[in-house]
Amino acid sequence: MSEPFKTTAVEESICARCKAVVWQCWAGGFDVKLDRILLSKFEELQIHLQGGSTFKLVMTMRETTAKLRLLRDLQNGINGPQPLVLSLHECKEETLVNAQLPF
Repeated sequence: MSEPFKTTAVEESICARCKAVVWQCWAGGFDVKLDRILLSKFEELQIHLQGGSTFKLVMTMRETTAKLRLLRDLQNGINGPQPLVLSLHECKEETLVNAQLPF
């Protein structure tokens, strides 16, 4: 049985495709892998303008979870302090372990 809005704590993991160290969790019902580099407001805006996704880390006494961040969240908080924001992980071609040779 699926859980439509399942959210779990962020855990360190290894991307199966490119072997990069990522943070993995369930956020709003989706299994996501996040890059571990914090973004500035400008980097976050650039990712959104390119069609990517960002996630805000939400820390409580018991765990750290991730919440999808929309462009309007960035717009509403543009003059406030930057929260801890990470981008959705995308494998980089140069880091792929089993990359095919071009010939």
